[in-house]
Amino acid sequence: MQPVKLLVVEDMPTEAEIAIRQLESSGFSCSWKRVDSEAALRRGLEESRPDLVLSDFTLPGFDGISALEIVREVAPDIPFIFLSGTIGEERAIDALQRGAHDYVLKTNLARLVPAVRRALSDATSRRARHSLEQQLRDIVVTSQDWIWEHDRDGKFTFCSDSVRHILGYAPEDILGTRASQYVHSEDLAALDFALHTLGRHQGTATDLEVRWPHCKG
Repeated sequence: MQPVKLLVVEDMPTEAEIAIRQLESSGFSCSWKRVDSEAALRRGLEESRPDLVLSDFTLPGFDGISALEIVREVAPDIPFIFLSGTIGEERAIDALQRGAHDYVLKTNLARLVPAVRRALSDATSRRARHSLEQQLRDIVVTSQDWIWEHDRDGKFTFCSDSVRHILGYAPEDILGTRASQYVHSEDLAALDFALHTLGRHQGTATDLEVRWPHCKG
């Protein structure tokens, strides 16, 4: 059984129970809570930190789009799926553009399980990617080496803070400018050759040695 913690935005208890039974019959072990107001939704997000939010589109005094906006505000990493019998094509497209992961009609509950599996899988991949990105950021921040990146026009798109003690420039002064502005004039040909020999799938120049004069000369 795959454990999953759900927050269900639904004003009809029986509708929520039907959705949960559909998931449990397909191998999910559900820990869930039903809410039907903005205050309860915010409280549920803060207290239980669900893996996924299932929401009806139309509720008395509350609506699915508002629920979606709250989830995106409070916990943007939690996937959000609309489960409704009233959502039309235009509203469904609008919901997806606003950040909903998917929508499932209550008349077609067979789509619920694959939609939930896909949303949970995507969320896991996204967390892993964010974790890797954070590790890379930590490496860049703590490295004594100057780490930089530029586009194929030769303009810097990234510059680590180490450039301050290596060349004396602030990173924000470097970004958007061309590498050729800072390389020693006698080494410009080597830099130009390295840039123009990069292949479509090769993003790093190797065996390149150039001199970078300090800002004070």
